[in-house]
Amino acid sequence: MKFFTTLAGQVAGVINNVRLLDESQRKALQLETAAEIARDISGSLNLDELLIKSVNFIRERFEFYHAAIFLRDLSGEFAMIREASGEAGAQMKRAGYKIAIGSKSIVGFVSSNGEQLIVNDTTKDATYYANPILPDTRAEAAIPLKVGERILGVLDIQSIKAYAFSEDNLRSLQILADQLAIAVVNTELFAETQEHLSQHRLLHHITTTAASGTTLEEALESAVKGLQVTLGGDRVMILLTDREKKMLEVKASMGYAEDIMTLQIPIGSGVTGWVAAHRRSLRLSNVIEDPRYIQTSPNTRSELAVPLIYRNELLGVLNVESEQIDDYTENDEEMIGTLEEVWRPSLQTPVCWNRSVYRRSVNA
Repeated sequence: MKFFTTLAGQVAGVINNVRLLDESQRKALQLETAAEIARDISGSLNLDELLIKSVNFIRERFEFYHAAIFLRDLSGEFAMIREASGEAGAQMKRAGYKIAIGSKSIVGFVSSNGEQLIVNDTTKDATYYANPILPDTRAEAAIPLKVGERILGVLDIQSIKAYAFSEDNLRSLQILADQLAIAVVNTELFAETQEHLSQHRLLHHITTTAASGTTLEEALESAVKGLQVTLGGDRVMILLTDREKKMLEVKASMGYAEDIMTLQIPIGSGVTGWVAAHRRSLRLSNVIEDPRYIQTSPNTRSELAVPLIYRNELLGVLNVESEQIDDYTENDEEMIGTLEEVWRPSLQTPVCWNRSVYRRSVNA
């Protein structure tokens, strides 16, 4: 009897050691996964590849049923599926699966509040929203992707086992979520930098081309052509001021009907007239809803107008129009404002023509 008692104690010790070893190896693998994804983040700006690798690693190495990454859309209304594991994830991506931010769901709550939410038994939780393509889920954890106070999205993990989420694996998943949030922000910053570089190259092209013109008309024509390319095919016009008539007259345009060149707008009337009178930019998301809009093209939906002012003198208005609603952003306004700042001195004191030539051209 004593022999069997001793043997049982030794066997129990072996089982415990094996269990501890297995647990230690699992923790090491989870931490290794977090470290590997962190290395990928520091060395790559390909967000798609990184997210695919992340959800697959989480499912395989943590032995979970499903892993998905949701990102908030620009409107702040929905958490959109960006990447997910397995065939269920592929179906969700094909369907453009999304969850309303703040809705009665685990992802909806986390994407709104930015707080971690763990449901260890989905059969006993009212917040859980069953997904028919993931019928075996018994536990779910949603971890916010946050940088500072900004909520970018949600890392959602599901298991076929109730109470599958421990303090240890949640700690590793939180590290992964933090790393993924940084990757999303890095990708955004890189895209913005590339966009700014592209815009600055185009602005440089516009200004140098305009400066090379031998007449005011050539300079204006070069400017509107270059700006149309920069904005991707929108309509562009430059109106100059006739102070005696108190009018704005179109001197160069792209994308409009030919008769636009005969257009004269009283200062104070219409969008461009309002900009001239108030000497500040105006951006309209939908021209149909603004009584100031004077129709120059029936398809126009949004408009951005910037005054051309040099040394407190109003020279004219730079105006762009788009067929898309809410097509212009603060970035577009800033970019056009930069162009206006660089280019307006040439209207006032051209290299290839003198002030009298400019006055004759304006008052022609």
